Amino acid sequence: MSFGNNKKHNDDRSSYALVSDKDFVYTSWKTELKAYNWESGNLSLLNSRMTGGDVATHMSFDPDQSHLAVANFGTGDFVVYSLDPETGEINNDAQRRTRNANANAHWVGWDKTGDKVYVVYRGGNDVRRYDFDKQSGTLAENFTVAFSGQNGDGLRHMAFHPTSDKAYILTETSSALIATRVLPNGNLEQIQRFSTLPNNFNRENKAAHILINKEGTVLYISNRGHDSIVAYSIDDEGKLTLIERETQNVATPRVIYLMNGHGILFSANQTANSVSAFGVGLAGELDFKARSKSITNAKFVMPLP
Repeated sequence: MSFGNNKKHNDDRSSYALVSDKDFVYTSWKTELKAYNWESGNLSLLNSRMTGGDVATHMSFDPDQSHLAVANFGTGDFVVYSLDPETGEINNDAQRRTRNANANAHWVGWDKTGDKVYVVYRGGNDVRRYDFDKQSGTLAENFTVAFSGQNGDGLRHMAFHPTSDKAYILTETSSALIATRVLPNGNLEQIQRFSTLPNNFNRENKAAHILINKEGTVLYISNRGHDSIVAYSIDDEGKLTLIERETQNVATPRVIYLMNGHGILFSANQTANSVSAFGVGLAGELDFKARSKSITNAKFVMPLP
């Protein structure tokens, strides 16, 4: 495989993006969300809304893609909007839940049922859980602390297993990977914890991104400093075993993206100003295939429809 020429959109500022099943594209940049229609290889703006905070870092849909949540890293809060199912526009009905700027909300997302919203706070070093009424689209005012990290962890991202009651948390500062069981009340119980780094690595590292394949058999994380994409197998109990650490053609991999069904994993190499593509083997191992032409400060990667 190979990459073609880059095509720059006129409004190209974005730190995160999502594509809905209806081919609507949503982007976040600092204090603003935007909705686009994707047609014939072009983006046309539908509308925009403010995030209510600053440094929007992560976005997610609820399971039926009727709502969109955004984590604001700079102000430590998050917001939920409903989406118009026909036009794709972001409705003017923000539900914002505040904390403090030092809490650094870094990830927000729903569980598989759509009944609960989880928020990962790097500065607060915990995961908070909010109940969500799917019928009315109402986000609860109050929260429960679902998980607390160890001192110095700096929790960053999490991912729910697609078929089991397990969830996985990646810590930025301590570079640890934590496997948890989702309890009936929605809290998270640790069942495994280990470093994502090799034993002989002693330089600074910041773990970045986590994802699971659709079959729920392989989990990937990215490390910035060690500059690696690490693959783990997931057993029937939800526990992880190292498959490999891929370090070739990887440089400050801020975000990784797996094209399920296509056997391709992409890495946004921030300091190398490029995107790398890897073939995915039967066991989840990675095989380098191609690197893009120069993309300045490549922080994020996501295929368009």
